[in-house]
Amino acid sequence: MRTDLKMTKTEIQNHLIEEFGNEIQNQKFDLVRYVSFSEMEKVEDELYNYQNFKYNLRKGMDDGDPYFSLNNLNLNQMIEIITIDFSFGFFVETQNDTEYKYDLLTETLTELI
Repeated sequence: MRTDLKMTKTEIQNHLIEEFGNEIQNQKFDLVRYVSFSEMEKVEDELYNYQNFKYNLRKGMDDGDPYFSLNNLNLNQMIEIITIDFSFGFFVETQNDTEYKYDLLTETLTELI
């Protein structure tokens, strides 16, 4: 993770468009975000706008680690959520990526944040 200077959401979006092409703006993303136990209490407050059934907000545990997941996010929404200041990492999947064009998306985002 970058320690010098965080990129703005616009810079992240521009970098992704440059690296993956304009088509990334039309993709839908599924996101898993790991958080601490204390942060899990804040998830519903931070994600108030995503409690609609369309986004399928789920909270759970993975090997004892709390996480939440969301589906059907557009590019701006996905960037907004990964830039929320939570302690742990995330995993992003692109829906219908049959050509595996976005395989390195999570790694690219991790380097940018």
